[in-house]
Amino acid sequence: VIRDYVPDPKASWRSGKPDYLIVNRTFFEYRSLEHEVGSLEAIVSKLIKNWAVEAHHIADVQHWKTMDISKFQGAINGGCPFMAQHMSDFGACNLFLGESRDYNYRVHSFESSQKVFRTAFPMGFAWECLE
Repeated sequence: VIRDYVPDPKASWRSGKPDYLIVNRTFFEYRSLEHEVGSLEAIVSKLIKNWAVEAHHIADVQHWKTMDISKFQGAINGGCPFMAQHMSDFGACNLFLGESRDYNYRVHSFESSQKVFRTAFPMGFAWECLE
């Protein structure tokens, strides 16, 4: 199972329920490894993919189930810490990409960062946990 996300019944999707058919097909076609069910790699893979459903598609962090939002605090490369609501408002893509020669998070909203990401990866982002 690549992701088995079941949303909180009160959760609402940002722009409709996501369809992972294409990216799942890409993942299964090109993955490097097939992890043993129950292995740490399989658990991490499913957790990250389920988290991505929430982070990209459910705006209200009160309906997130993959993390304890009261305890969550993230930071990228030693940068300023952020909470779950900031990540939801600002966008995980903006937080992870930051500022570089080819991308400037300061000019992107959540929505525009998603458009950039989907343009760059039209088949979806078939992320794989290797070990």
